[in-house]
Amino acid sequence: MPALVYFDTDCFHHLASTFACHPLQDDLRDKILFSPVTMMEVLSHLAREWGASVHKQLRGLHNWVVTGHALVLPWMESAISQIGFGIVQEDEEYTKNLQADLHACVSSQLSELRDVAKARDSQLLQVKQTYAKYFQDTVDYFRSTGLTEEVFTVVWLKGLTRRAGLKSATRPVAQVVAALSALHEFEYNKLIMALGDRRYNAQKHRNDLFDAEQLIYLGNPSLHFLTVDRGYLPKITKSPQRKRVHEVPVTLLADARRAEILLRQITTEAHAG
Repeated sequence: MPALVYFDTDCFHHLASTFACHPLQDDLRDKILFSPVTMMEVLSHLAREWGASVHKQLRGLHNWVVTGHALVLPWMESAISQIGFGIVQEDEEYTKNLQADLHACVSSQLSELRDVAKARDSQLLQVKQTYAKYFQDTVDYFRSTGLTEEVFTVVWLKGLTRRAGLKSATRPVAQVVAALSALHEFEYNKLIMALGDRRYNAQKHRNDLFDAEQLIYLGNPSLHFLTVDRGYLPKITKSPQRKRVHEVPVTLLADARRAEILLRQITTEAHAG
């Protein structure tokens, strides 16, 4: 099974800037995928003050990815359904929409994209606020009942089942936890940290909470996640999926030669292993 890579949003921005002037070798381009989390955030950034630089990055995608059919990871709920419960859900509409968004960004002027970008930015904020509310409710629940990993897992599994649109889990608990072990461990440790802070306010941490969604895809053993965020690995210490989370310094991403070597090492050595 070939090894492939996907990135967090900051990593995307750094690589996009680096490869805008230094094209990536052709054989590595089809090893790169985009997660919905990253693309939603990148597209929303077109509405920010730095939107012009983001637009420039997107227009330079042809230098480092296969823009004609950019590989897109499934929507989060679809990925949970397939990886966690073994049920494939169609999400062709999402893939088509994202591909259309990417094409529009590459072929349009920024002024033509601002209204759509503002709408996407507003939608993304609502999604993050919803995530934060759910997590705050979870924190409040365990603050009153006490936290154990066993009870957490029951609550966590119910949440995943609901997100996948299922009436009940189709696999044993242990199998779902194993399939999504990085996500499970990260969210459990995140909850422990939140419970340790009496003044914890989930809305102030909504960006970090949403970042956990990137870990869903590690349930696919061919995928490797590149991030500049130092908040992932301290919360993932036991999961075997940890070895496919690569914390990368910004200085490396800013160097086209070193970044290309890293991508080749991950996609070649991991495949050979």
